[in-house]
Amino acid sequence: MILVPLFHNLAKAKNLTDTPSARKSHSLQVPILGGVAVYLAAALPIAIFSIFFQDLMVLNTALLLGFGSTTLIVLGVKDDISGVKPFTKLIFQLCIAVFVIYMLQINI
Repeated sequence: MILVPLFHNLAKAKNLTDTPSARKSHSLQVPILGGVAVYLAAALPIAIFSIFFQDLMVLNTALLLGFGSTTLIVLGVKDDISGVKPFTKLIFQLCIAVFVIYMLQINI
């Protein structure tokens, strides 16, 4: 409730908006930092929880998930600002997902 309006205003002030194109579903310019606000709203409580309650949550797991999600948010911001080819973005996302799943030894 705090971060989304804050980042919305920041994006508008810095003219960080997404211009509509054939690849986009919107028809007006949209601020691009909403994903960062949502990411921080989820990541900060998880980070605080994992630091203060290490006996409940393994720090290694939190760090690996944090690495994966941070890498993906950086890719998303880069895509919003300068554009990343869809196939390149898909391959990068798959590599990060496979890496995190492998490192955490998650069985699907």
